[in-house]
Amino acid sequence: MRWFETGKDESCKKGKNAPKGLTATNRELQEKITAAATAEVFSSYDEACNKATSPIRMGYEYRINAVWPTKRFDVVVLDHGHNDRSPDKEKRNDSLGSLHPATIAIKAIKLGLVTEVTLSDQHGLVKNDDITLRTPGIPQMDFWTGEVSSVNGTNITVMLDSSSFVGTYSAGGTAVKYDKTKVYDAYNLIISDIYHMNARYGGGPVMIVLMTPPTEWTHGKNDGSIAAINDAIYRIAVKWGLQLYNMTDDLKIGADNLRTLLPDSVHPTTTAARQVIADHIAAWAKSGGSRNKTCP
Repeated sequence: MRWFETGKDESCKKGKNAPKGLTATNRELQEKITAAATAEVFSSYDEACNKATSPIRMGYEYRINAVWPTKRFDVVVLDHGHNDRSPDKEKRNDSLGSLHPATIAIKAIKLGLVTEVTLSDQHGLVKNDDITLRTPGIPQMDFWTGEVSSVNGTNITVMLDSSSFVGTYSAGGTAVKYDKTKVYDAYNLIISDIYHMNARYGGGPVMIVLMTPPTEWTHGKNDGSIAAINDAIYRIAVKWGLQLYNMTDDLKIGADNLRTLLPDSVHPTTTAARQVIADHIAAWAKSGGSRNKTCP
């Protein structure tokens, strides 16, 4: 879920399946791909690197937004968090970010091919910052999530064609800024974006389901990092009122049966293991689902 634009080893040798980060934008990924063409180190963003998934297809603009206009989602399952946890116990709180971020008041909105937003003084936003806008009075624009295109004093622009949107903004709107290297910020961004796509293109309410990892054990050990990320995911579900499937608790995978369902100690690499896990998920869904109160 998290996205690190800098400070990560992006060599092909170390990260054939990189980049990871649903919150990466098309612009950010394309800049990495372009830079890889002339990089001295063979990069995981180079098309010649044997990746599981093309980098440009990893971000939410491709995986969620590009699909929604022609194929609306009724349910979105976010099975994330596995790689968002911090194995360093001392850094776990620092990795969380803000579950309830500060808001910036919106003074005015001008609809058009590019949307202009006037914010309160001292908003602190700069070009390419990641934000969500709440827009009472303009339902189709509500929860808009993306990057700031330009900043001119208290005025910012975003690349949103709102010229056909119905409604007029008067007051009560807010903007929030995200730090996508943080867990709460990354989840808040994606959840907001899903709600925007639903508001923009219509239809019934969309259900969002959060999932925890399959076990607290990984690579043959339990260092507490998965329990910590599970707690964070639970808090996100409570904040947004979302369904949460606590797969960690349901599967009850421990040291004794770790390799039965996760043969490489991390992944369900056999058909039999995947079937067991799929059956658990299906049974939970068929029961109507619920937030599992035994989650930490």
